[in-house]
Amino acid sequence: MKKSNLIGIAGLILIIVSIGVFTVKTSGYKDVDYLLNINESREVTVEGKVVDIHVDFDKNLVVFTLEGQSGARVIAYYKLDKFQSEYGGLPSHSTVDSKMVVSGLFIPVKSSIYIGEIQIRSILTGCHKAYEAPQVKKT
Repeated sequence: MKKSNLIGIAGLILIIVSIGVFTVKTSGYKDVDYLLNINESREVTVEGKVVDIHVDFDKNLVVFTLEGQSGARVIAYYKLDKFQSEYGGLPSHSTVDSKMVVSGLFIPVKSSIYIGEIQIRSILTGCHKAYEAPQVKKT
C-alpha cells in the first residue's frame, strides 16, 4: 500500500474518532430544571451547578445542592465512604467541579427551597481524583 493511502486512512480514522469524542462530550444532559415537571419518584440523570457541599459524618453522606438554569434547586445525597473510595478524599474545590452530572433516584419534595432529593447512584461528571500525582514535566 502506498504511503499516501496509509496517511489518508489514518486521517480518516482520526476524524471519525474525533467526531465520536466530540459527540459524547457535547451530548446534553437534562438540567435540574427538568425535575420541576416530575411528580413521582423515578430514576433520573441530570446536570446542575454545585452551589453547596456538606459532609454529614454521622449519616455517612456527602450532600450536594445542585441548581438548574432557572434557579430550581435539588438536594443530592451520596455515600461518603463511596465518594472517598472513588475520588480519594473528602469533597472540596479540588475534587468537585462547578457543575456535575448525577444519576439516581429522584424523590419530589414539597418545599419552598428545594424541588426534591436525589439519592445518587453514580456521579457521571464533575468529580475527579483528589490525590493523583501531578504530571511530571520533562526537561
